[in-house]
Amino acid sequence: MLALELAPRATLDDLASEADVVLCAEVLPDAHAANRAYQELERIRVDQIAELLGQSEDEPPEPSQRALRGPVRILVADAALDGDLVVPMTATGLVLFAHSSDQLRHDRGHHLVSRTLEQAGLATLVVDLLTPRERHLGKTPVGRLSFNAEMLASRLAAATSWAREQPETSALAVGYFGTSVGAAAALLAAADPDNRVLAVAARACRPELADRAISALRSPTLLLVGEHDPALLELNRRVLERLRCTKRLSVVGGATHDFEEPGAIEQVARRAAAWFGRHLTSGALRRRQSVFEPGPRGASPRVR
Repeated sequence: MLALELAPRATLDDLASEADVVLCAEVLPDAHAANRAYQELERIRVDQIAELLGQSEDEPPEPSQRALRGPVRILVADAALDGDLVVPMTATGLVLFAHSSDQLRHDRGHHLVSRTLEQAGLATLVVDLLTPRERHLGKTPVGRLSFNAEMLASRLAAATSWAREQPETSALAVGYFGTSVGAAAALLAAADPDNRVLAVAARACRPELADRAISALRSPTLLLVGEHDPALLELNRRVLERLRCTKRLSVVGGATHDFEEPGAIEQVARRAAAWFGRHLTSGALRRRQSVFEPGPRGASPRVR
């Protein structure tokens, strides 16, 4: 027997062959409606989970039970984008991943980096910024959508706006992690002050695709480049000189362009986690402190 609180009709049809009996309290028309409904459900506290599992309050449940996680669909102006959202119960910030067509959200590198950030207490939103059809066109001479950093940046900005409308992520400080063309898109989107991005980590960035954003960028920016990727390393060194924000060039020893060497992507993950942990947490604290303005002597603080 399988019992569900709510589920989309298509999912129930798929599960019908997997269980003798399927019970569902609320059947919804599609996955998007189900995702919205799940976000509106009252969350179970950690102590309640411990009680249900027969654990003491001093024995916390596994990390997977301390986080909200699930697939999401984000509607932008001209497409519906699929993604995965994970929000630890004590999240101090949210990192959105920007990537191009050949780097799906299930890519090993993205998965390892996102898991490392989650273990550091950061929420992650990994979104396919192109639809399956667009990814196919991106491989044709006519399309090349995967190299359209401006379009990817606009999609990333739309995903940021979506995250700020969700009750689980609306209060979290935002950062971007991008790879290759996606890194250029992250720089472009972060340079727009309306997106209010507090930190960026860019792996193997293609800076020529984000040239207009470099001098305007004010978000703390970490550039991650492989030691054995000399052409891109030189380009990123030039970018570092032009940046007018808190910045760092981090060279990953022994790594080439794709970071496929043993331990290379792990180094990227650890350095990105430290960067976001420092800048998103401190940025969130500054923002909370700025909510209160001192009033006249002896008066209560005034909330903006």
